[in-house]
Amino acid sequence: MKLKLERLFIPYLIWPLFIWCFNNLLYLTIEKNRFGRMISFKELKLQIITGRMFFIQLWFIFNLLILSIFFFIISFLYGYIFMLILNLVSIICYLIQHFGDNYILYSQYKDCIAHSIGHLIISFPIAITAFTFNRNNLINYLENFGHIPLFFLILLIALFLFIFGKPNTYNGVDKNIFSLFIFYCFHSIPLNKYLKNNFKTIIYLLTSFTQGIYCLHNIIKFYVFRVFKLSVSLFSCFFIYFICYIISFFGKKIFFRNKLKYLFI
Repeated sequence: MKLKLERLFIPYLIWPLFIWCFNNLLYLTIEKNRFGRMISFKELKLQIITGRMFFIQLWFIFNLLILSIFFFIISFLYGYIFMLILNLVSIICYLIQHFGDNYILYSQYKDCIAHSIGHLIISFPIAITAFTFNRNNLINYLENFGHIPLFFLILLIALFLFIFGKPNTYNGVDKNIFSLFIFYCFHSIPLNKYLKNNFKTIIYLLTSFTQGIYCLHNIIKFYVFRVFKLSVSLFSCFFIYFICYIISFFGKKIFFRNKLKYLFI
């Protein structure tokens, strides 16, 4: 647990602090930076409290921190009645986001706070579902009924929610169900049978820097669009992620022996 919190807290605190110091130093010296003004300490404080402001979006790490602490606590309280209550809360969270009520509930707050709470509402039921499946080995149990029936069952649920979901909501529940469908598609592929060991190594290398890419992409995209005059497209996304990957790769090499490597992996 300590290692996991270190891996999350280090980028969560250092990246905003670095951006705040670097851009304010630029403005003090040459009166020019990415934002065209000084970033206030209040804005830095809100960034750290909520995980998101205009200069960097770290709401996903914010969610992981809260959920990690939450699951660490409930691991001592695990029981069927307790898990039943949690799953009922998950259903309520699904319904709130499915019908768009979370936007109504949180629109009264500041935008960064509203988005942080809204994303937490989205993440909570997914985490509870994954925790329930893992603790009770439900994936293997469901696979006893066969891959094809389960595949189509999840697909039908996803399509039903997509068709009958309320439009213009904060984030429809259909996206969560589709993510479950995609996960099961990959889970059901017998990787050991079809993938060579060297191909697995390539997949591992490509997914080793996901946290670094996530933290850097919001910073890098501004400079990529400005320097290379690119517009938002699939190519520009791949180009940005490629640059983030290269920076993360060398960042890990440079800081391999200390905890700053968590800024990139």
